Amino acid sequence: MTKILIITLSNIGDVLLTLPSIQALREKFPQAEISLVVGERAQQLFEGDPRFKKVWVWRKNAGAEEKLLLVLEIISKGFNQVINFRNPVGFRNWKPHRRVMHFQKLIQKGIVNADFINEVNTARALWLPEIVEQRAIELLKKEGVPISEQWMIVTPGSLNMTKRWKVEGFVELCRSLVRRNPFPILLTGDESDHIRSQEIVKQVQSPRVFDLCGKTELLQLAWLIREAKLLISHDSAPLHMAGLFGTPVVAIFGPTDPLKYGSWRENSRVVRKTLFCSPCEKSLCVYHHECMEQIQPKEILDAVNELIS
Repeated sequence: MTKILIITLSNIGDVLLTLPSIQALREKFPQAEISLVVGERAQQLFEGDPRFKKVWVWRKNAGAEEKLLLVLEIISKGFNQVINFRNPVGFRNWKPHRRVMHFQKLIQKGIVNADFINEVNTARALWLPEIVEQRAIELLKKEGVPISEQWMIVTPGSLNMTKRWKVEGFVELCRSLVRRNPFPILLTGDESDHIRSQEIVKQVQSPRVFDLCGKTELLQLAWLIREAKLLISHDSAPLHMAGLFGTPVVAIFGPTDPLKYGSWRENSRVVRKTLFCSPCEKSLCVYHHECMEQIQPKEILDAVNELIS
């Protein structure tokens, strides 16, 4: 039996980008025994997933003894194929067609090719058990969201501040969405996004805008995105979830490169400004954040209308 170990230690968004590659492996080697090494934050993406033999959690701040014991345990399992997504060789300077961008490591190793990748069922790459759907529906009922309708999702936050669009832009955008579309608007994110989302709700003043920031588990959010009419997001984990499920998405990009991190789906649009300094791939802006500040709500609204007209 082929025993495969996959190492994917990065943040949640980066791990989501590796899921289609993992699904490609699963489909190419259906009898293989696949195990994972993941970081602490990404662990919740794989909770209860029966398709993996073992999921080890690498705690970055753990002591040397704990790390050594974990490494020895992994070595003892006798894996005959190890794929490390943590530091893919040449990623920063390699610019293939974006349909195959996120499968780069597998292509480099000759395990899969572009033709095979086009046939991968990415909607199955993230495991969503029935209990996740039940809990998500319970949350929607609790928050007063009409579950008989499709909803639109807007993610106003990001862990990286340079990726964030301005709050006043989201306010104007949500006002326009409420006027032009019948769909409820769900503001999603973690607890750190709650201040931004509350300000948006306060200024928009519509019963069809719901603040779910800090209220969803990660897999619940994935289910909400899978069932959504459309997602509007920065370069963040929700964007990559939409890519997996084929949910239409309008992505707001500034300092990062959409050719590297954007959706490969045809039903996606990127809103960005073409500036001499963008994409800079930096976590701090040395200018005045023009790549995000200059984006106007109408540009995003036009992209939305293209996808759901």
